[in-house]
Amino acid sequence: MKINTLKMFGCAALTLCFALVSQAQSVSSTPVGYVTYTVNANSDLKLGIPMEQASSFTGSVSSVSGGVVDAGSAVGDLTTDAHFLKVTSGTLAGNWYEVTASSDNSITVAEDLAAAGLAAEDTFQVTPFWTLDTLFPNGGGIPASADVFSGNAFIFTYNPSDIGVNLSTANGYLYHSGEQGPAGWYDSNTVTEAGSTALSPDVYIQVRNLTSSSADLVIAGTVPSAVTTHTIVSSASTSNDNLVYNPYPSDITLDTSNLYESGAVAGSSDVFSPTDIVFVYSTNPTGLNISTTTGYMYHTGEQGPAGWYDVNTVTEAGSTPIAEGQPVLIRKASGSDATASWTPALPYSL
Repeated sequence: MKINTLKMFGCAALTLCFALVSQAQSVSSTPVGYVTYTVNANSDLKLGIPMEQASSFTGSVSSVSGGVVDAGSAVGDLTTDAHFLKVTSGTLAGNWYEVTASSDNSITVAEDLAAAGLAAEDTFQVTPFWTLDTLFPNGGGIPASADVFSGNAFIFTYNPSDIGVNLSTANGYLYHSGEQGPAGWYDSNTVTEAGSTALSPDVYIQVRNLTSSSADLVIAGTVPSAVTTHTIVSSASTSNDNLVYNPYPSDITLDTSNLYESGAVAGSSDVFSPTDIVFVYSTNPTGLNISTTTGYMYHTGEQGPAGWYDVNTVTEAGSTPIAEGQPVLIRKASGSDATASWTPALPYSL
């Protein structure tokens, strides 16, 4: 997979990027752009989505009770399309929650945000989930399939609730070119229309190109202007793989990733027996059922300088880049049923 540097629409100056008008009481001037991924022929690639859709509402908390947020002004209809509320400042900055209802000034989610720490004056945005139709409109460069029973290419998704290692994909989708029914996205198992399928921001996806030519995927959207959080899960009964990714359209490094500092990755006192391992995938994979290329651990300093190390060569690796949207598999050692938050800092200024 070849990842092109983020391209900004219009021109390089952020102040001249398109203004995005929300349903909120204010107008936000957020830069937009696109990232291009190239999928090799007869190959799989895994990728995260480092762009967002334009927010439908942005505002600040007037008050919060349980899972109901009073935004202090009319929020509009946020349930016709599936939306999530992402907190952009305060204790919960970066965390997101699916919107279950909205009316008048209120937005409701299933979680108890008041108990979690959301407070008055914290800011937030409400954004539609990416769907197959919005992320890959008209196929979005995915090779189309004339036969819905024999796809030329697939999008595979994962279940973010699955526990264990070497997790399998949960669902598969293909883009049908219209010879056997309406053109569009279909579930490859049930052969039912699936263009409105919402994609979880928590996990990466997998693209399988079964054709003899490479395919370019262009993902256009809004550049994230606030931090994004991934929830990292460990289990008392087994090691657990967390299928996350760099959520920004710009490189970060292991040193700047905040993986260790946030508690998402536990440090290892023994460089030859790592506790948690961070695996990455090639940015230019060839072939099907690809494996991770390299694993990294954070050493706490008992046997040498504290920092990131390659688990195979036991050499320092803190400057290793994680490209925009690049998948990261965090393998948590078994120990307890717990969650941690990974919130990498924004690698750019807007």
